[in-house]
Amino acid sequence: MTPIPPIQPWSSVWRDRPSGTKARIGWTIEVLIVAILGLLAWQAATSWQEVTGYGASFPTAVDSIIQLCIPHGCSTNTPRLLTQLNRTQPGRAEIGSSVLYVGPDVSSTGPNVVSINSVTYGTFAAVALGDNGTCYAELIFYGDVVGSGGQFWAAFQRGVPCKGRMATRFTVTDSEEPY
Repeated sequence: MTPIPPIQPWSSVWRDRPSGTKARIGWTIEVLIVAILGLLAWQAATSWQEVTGYGASFPTAVDSIIQLCIPHGCSTNTPRLLTQLNRTQPGRAEIGSSVLYVGPDVSSTGPNVVSINSVTYGTFAAVALGDNGTCYAELIFYGDVVGSGGQFWAAFQRGVPCKGRMATRFTVTDSEEPY
């Protein structure tokens, strides 16, 4: 029976490697395998996030109120608008629960408590605290020229009071919905 050779430390394996074409091909294959394993790990992690919903904490209630205001704008009379929203509950069917709409100086305490900020007839923002503790905002505004304006999003730092008043055209500027 032949004895088993002792395991070499990692550094000696690299130091004692043969040089030349065979070594370069072997090294290239090793790097390629590591790159493929890294790609597979990244793909598994992103697939897991999609399946579990991890990271997708943008409150649906925020989007439903914005969709209500897109065709014609929302009233700048905040008390009247709050009464209308709390009575009609836009998006309740897709959310599956009721939503509490509060004024711009009241903090959102969860995804179904939306703080609104109706700055002008053409600028409207909605803010809510996501499941992950991040404050999310969505803003729409209509420009002076037909077809101008836009829809923007923001994710504010955790720990910041999640109030509608903080969502303005200067603070909500991302062109894509945050995750």
